[in-house]
Amino acid sequence: MEAGQLSNLGIIIQARMKSERLPGKVLKTLPFGSAETILGRIINTAKLITSNVIVATSNDESNIEIEIFCQKADVDCFRGEEEDVLSRFVEIQLRNGFDNIIRLTADNPFVDSIAIAEVLQFHVLNQFDYTSSVNLPLGMNLEIFKGEALLKSLIFLENEQDREHVTSVLRRRSEFKRGIYSYPEKYSGIRVTVDTVQDFLVANILAQIESKYKIKGFKLIEYVLEQHSWVFNGNKNVIQKNSKIDRLDELKESSRILSSLDYFRASDILKKEIENDLS
Repeated sequence: MEAGQLSNLGIIIQARMKSERLPGKVLKTLPFGSAETILGRIINTAKLITSNVIVATSNDESNIEIEIFCQKADVDCFRGEEEDVLSRFVEIQLRNGFDNIIRLTADNPFVDSIAIAEVLQFHVLNQFDYTSSVNLPLGMNLEIFKGEALLKSLIFLENEQDREHVTSVLRRRSEFKRGIYSYPEKYSGIRVTVDTVQDFLVANILAQIESKYKIKGFKLIEYVLEQHSWVFNGNKNVIQKNSKIDRLDELKESSRILSSLDYFRASDILKKEIENDLS
């Protein structure tokens, strides 16, 4: 990779305090009772890649806590529209002119700097407009995209969801050269994101093991899989909210899940909703 592409790299961490299932989770300490917050862990990992780290939150009054935290952590904080998340990224890009942007979210405390470096190299060497990793545990995958591609995506916006979800146009439109960096599928079904109380409890166990044995990222996941695989049963039944699908797709996915659990009557009700949406 060319040095300039690294020096002009930005990492934007999407954060908010108003989580429906676990409010204030981004500033909860991990392990519980320690001095380090979930957001702080992610910032520290990001700084291993670049000094250009920006936390993007909204103007909602609840997020003043995030701004105060960022000031103390000596990291830039940008506050913008609550629902129009894309506009926050666009404004940050217009101010900084990054060649490439890595998008992280503040509920993924175990994101791995090694994975970031691997996916970044793949993205830059192949000159992709948009690159994502797949098959890592839920909460460790990441997205990288060119700053200019982000700005170009604005001409293809179709609905409010395109503004709520930063990369939907980049993932959808053939005008953008896309890459997928695949990891082994052995991590499938593992959750290391923090979206619910169950997730937070699992994350606490992982963080304690990490602290005791001084292992992070892939090495931590591998160790727990081999020695304490039961840990991942703690949040195995949590259904992930998919931010990348619209109402119709969400109904279809919900119907599929209900059918797999033999809840056929509830599934049939959702199928009628789908038919109404299509009519």
